[in-house]
Amino acid sequence: MLSDRILTRTLRLMIRQSLKVGPTNLDRLPPPRDGRDYLLYVHIPFCERLCPYCSFNRFPFRDSLARSYFQSLREEMRMASELGYRFRSMYIGGGTPTVQIDELCATIDLAFELFGVEEVSCETNPNHLTSAVAGQLEGRVQRLSVGIQSFDDGLL
Repeated sequence: MLSDRILTRTLRLMIRQSLKVGPTNLDRLPPPRDGRDYLLYVHIPFCERLCPYCSFNRFPFRDSLARSYFQSLREEMRMASELGYRFRSMYIGGGTPTVQIDELCATIDLAFELFGVEEVSCETNPNHLTSAVAGQLEGRVQRLSVGIQSFDDGLL
């Protein structure tokens, strides 16, 4: 669609002008600053299908790739803990964070253990609101964010 291409080009230009990204000299994450509160954001970039209306960083779900990602994510969490980071809250976004529920639960459990997390919010899709998924999240997640994906049944 012409309007999509125009909008995409415009946004790319705006991002290039305002977002300056480059290499850093940091060989690791800096330690936490005293007196600051930190929120742990975890991005799970996998989806069963890549929806045409979504602009978030996401990839088609592949079991082996997702398991490797979760394993690396938990290793980064351990490194942040060793530096002294503590988080009261954790927000899990995506993608579709509940696409691999066993790995998600292991990651949430590790956040409780390492950081003393008190509350967890997690995004999900309506088709993941099953008793099996909800049962695994019970006691782990206090808030689910379930957005309207589309009002068009053909897209859903």
